[in-house]
Amino acid sequence: MKKILFALFILGAALSANGQIYKPIKWSYMVKKLLDTAGYEVHLKADIQHGWHLYAQSQPPGAIAKPTQIIFKKDEDLVLIGKIREKGKQRNSFNSSLGVSANQYEGMVDFVQVIKVKDNLKTISGTITFQTCTDKMCLPSETVPFTVPLR
Repeated sequence: MKKILFALFILGAALSANGQIYKPIKWSYMVKKLLDTAGYEVHLKADIQHGWHLYAQSQPPGAIAKPTQIIFKKDEDLVLIGKIREKGKQRNSFNSSLGVSANQYEGMVDFVQVIKVKDNLKTISGTITFQTCTDKMCLPSETVPFTVPLR
């Protein structure tokens, strides 16, 4: 009986080690009303687990990294003003074995989009597609939906 329990314990430990799910990014969302205009700043913040990095929206020529892509759901009451800004410490990493560079963030990055809306719009939504890596491995790209209340 002890041998069977021990074998089940070992099997369970092996399965949990191989089936580990990595979630190195924690997303949070907020909206800040701009006092001098009828607009808002939408903040899509990525908290990045130590040892991992998230790729920037723009990559150098020849890069193989999957850039972060943010798409706002089209709505006639929503106007995007300018491009999405990135607030964080971006670094360029060069992989000598592959001969490619990548623009990436570690720790935290805040993606900020200025918008204008009509009065009847209560929320904005969209998707974020991103890829995360360590120095040893990359996860497949992931798409997460977001919804942010305006009031």
